[in-house]
Amino acid sequence: MSKVKVICVAFAAVLVLGAVTASGASAAMWFVGGALLPMESKVALANTAAVDSPTVLNEPAESVKITCTGSTLDGEGPLIISLDKGFANTLRFLGCSELSPANCTVTTAIETVPILALVTTGTGEEDLVTFSPEAGKTFVPIEFKGATCAVAGEKSVNGSVTIGAPTGQLELTLQAIVGLGSKENNSLTLAGHPAFLEGGKALLKLASGATWSFH
Repeated sequence: MSKVKVICVAFAAVLVLGAVTASGASAAMWFVGGALLPMESKVALANTAAVDSPTVLNEPAESVKITCTGSTLDGEGPLIISLDKGFANTLRFLGCSELSPANCTVTTAIETVPILALVTTGTGEEDLVTFSPEAGKTFVPIEFKGATCAVAGEKSVNGSVTIGAPTGQLELTLQAIVGLGSKENNSLTLAGHPAFLEGGKALLKLASGATWSFH
């Protein structure tokens, strides 16, 4: 066999081996109670998640800071969906108030539009969850009030945001989601200016109380 034919056969073998390896690889998926969640299955999350530390939405260009210090993060119809997704009709942040600018107020409960979540595996035990609007660009509308409020009126927070799930690959009853700080810079915009989350931690659980994980 000529040297050219040998090279061609070897190259073909590499391609075949690569295809077999790729087809044998399994995507990361949800597990509930230690069992793989079947394709196209949906499992309800509890409508209330305990908040372990508050979140601050920071938009530096106009010095806008909003904090939500409620003891729970509430949702309507929250689900996990096999293979790697989640959904909620709305997420409701409670105990919200304006830190700056002065003379502005916001409603104490801020609600998102319908939200989709995409989960990916991170390093070690941590997973990453990206929340995006189900349709369009608006993530959450916020109305600023005050006769002398410099940013008065309804403003939209647009875009998506990625947060961490530090124990996502462990089978647990409570799964934490946490803000990633500076890694979130420019992932959201408020009234056209880059905005990001500072801190925040909530503990999610399934409505059934079963253990769950993603790996």
